[in-house]
Amino acid sequence: MRYPDQCQCSAWHCHSTGQKRNELNVICLGPATAARAKQAGCARVAVAPQPYGTDALLNSQLLDAVPANEPIIVCTGIKCSQRLVAALNQKFLNVNVLHTYRRRRTESSLPQRLTTRERDAIEVIVSTSHDSLRFLWNMTPPDWQQWLRETPLLVVSHRMRAFAKQQHHCCIIQANDASDSAIVAALQKH
Repeated sequence: MRYPDQCQCSAWHCHSTGQKRNELNVICLGPATAARAKQAGCARVAVAPQPYGTDALLNSQLLDAVPANEPIIVCTGIKCSQRLVAALNQKFLNVNVLHTYRRRRTESSLPQRLTTRERDAIEVIVSTSHDSLRFLWNMTPPDWQQWLRETPLLVVSHRMRAFAKQQHHCCIIQANDASDSAIVAALQKH
C-alpha cells in the first residue's frame, strides 16, 4: 500500500478553486499523510489528534473553524470511510472525494508466500489497517488459522482490536496510533 498522493490531491484542488498550494488548509487523519502534504508544498497542515483516524478527526475541534461553504476534498483510497464522508456532508456544502490510491488483496494464499519454517519464525504480526487484517484472514487457509490466532498481533485501532477479537486472536497488542513510534513503543512493551 502507498500513502495517498497529496501532491495530486492538492493540485486538483488548486486547479478547481484557483488557490495556490501554500494557501490550502489541509487536515490529515495521520502524521504520515501530513508529512506528505507538507512535502507537496501545502503550508497549512493539521493532523487529527491521537489515536489518529476518522474518529479522532470527527471528535476533534479541527473542523469547527472551517466555514460551511468551504470546499472539502477527502483524499482517500477507493474504499474510503463512508462514515467520514457522510459526517462531512452533514456539515459542509461542498464535499468532494478524490480517490488517490487503492488497496488490493493479493490473490495468493499464505502457504504460497511462506514456508512452514518461515511462518513458525514469525514472532509478531503487525497490521496497520483494518483492510490489511481482513486481507490476511482471507489469504489464510483453515489449516493455518490456528497458527494465526496464536501468533501475537499488533493493531493500531479499537476497531481493528474488535475485529481481531471476533477472529479469536489469543494475544492482541494495541498501539496508541499508527505512527512508527507508537508501534515500536507497543512492541517494546510486549
